[in-house]
Amino acid sequence: VFIDSVGMASATSANLNKNLVHTNDSLGNDLLIQNSLFVNGYQALSLTGKPAHSTGWVISKCKFTENAIAAVMITKAKSALVEKSTFFLTNGLIRSYNGVAFNFSSGSCVVSKNKMDIGATAAAHPIRFTRSDGDTANPHLIVNNFIHYNQLNQSHWGCAINMFNSTYVNVYHNSVSVTGTYTNTANFQIYDANVGGFPSGNINIKNNVFTNSIPGAKLFRLTPANYSYFTNDYNILYTYGVGKIIGSLTTMSQWRTTSGEAVHSDTLSPFYSSPTDLHVNTNQLNGTGTFIGILDDIDGDIRDTIVPDVGADEFVPSPYDPGVIEIVTPVTACGLDTNESVTIKIKNYGGGDIHGNLTVGY
Repeated sequence: VFIDSVGMASATSANLNKNLVHTNDSLGNDLLIQNSLFVNGYQALSLTGKPAHSTGWVISKCKFTENAIAAVMITKAKSALVEKSTFFLTNGLIRSYNGVAFNFSSGSCVVSKNKMDIGATAAAHPIRFTRSDGDTANPHLIVNNFIHYNQLNQSHWGCAINMFNSTYVNVYHNSVSVTGTYTNTANFQIYDANVGGFPSGNINIKNNVFTNSIPGAKLFRLTPANYSYFTNDYNILYTYGVGKIIGSLTTMSQWRTTSGEAVHSDTLSPFYSSPTDLHVNTNQLNGTGTFIGILDDIDGDIRDTIVPDVGADEFVPSPYDPGVIEIVTPVTACGLDTNESVTIKIKNYGGGDIHGNLTVGY
């Protein structure tokens, strides 16, 4: 099946019969959907493979806009690829919206180089794997994605990346920004409640940037709190001073002690270009990752193969990156009036020379 340069649209609907592309029976091998636009509908693509899992599925360079419950819903596929596509939702009102969802899928399913801007009142999951098992030789891969998830007030839990009873998933080089108001919104979740015989495991989380600006919210959520399900290191975990890493933990030292890992992780701000443009604007994140076989970034830029940048963006550090490193005077606040001189020490984190002409704000 080959779909290329097609535009499809319908009224947004809670009726499951309003899918834009729907396979009611088992879909065979070799599916390519590319360069197409899918607007509204209950689900944009609802694709179900054969019981033995269909192969050769590729969804590339598509645009998904305002789909009610899901953009790409894939079931029973082996080594499917969803790449270089954009996903946009202003305010999802149906619980458990999915941007890209893999269900009961195997092999190395890949979600790569996508840009997601998802807003929801009801809970949403921009990327979700459900009962999908890779293996040592063929792990699933979530890599080089920009994910902005804006969760508005609601009683249901949402998260940017959700692992539900899935195994052997590598989560590498993603930039994930969570904003909004609801405190039960996380960046990354492993949810294994009522697992039966399908526990999660062998989930590797490296070289990502996770930020969450919701007061009281958490970067990670585990149900149950089993730290053996995953490994983590070389991640940036930033809560703007208003949230938690997990549970009641707020500091990197607490996270390292509890998880037993994250020796090379840090809590620096990435200074994103905007809430939805997650390119990094600080030299402090330059070269803070570890090479794990990912050769380029979300823009196709070549990665450093020794010390790559974390997140989806491999960037060239600016020669001009000044920052205040010390307030020299006043030393205390005692006896100060309303017309006080302040002396600061500034460091350029870039490699160039700065000769004055700096404006300092506070």
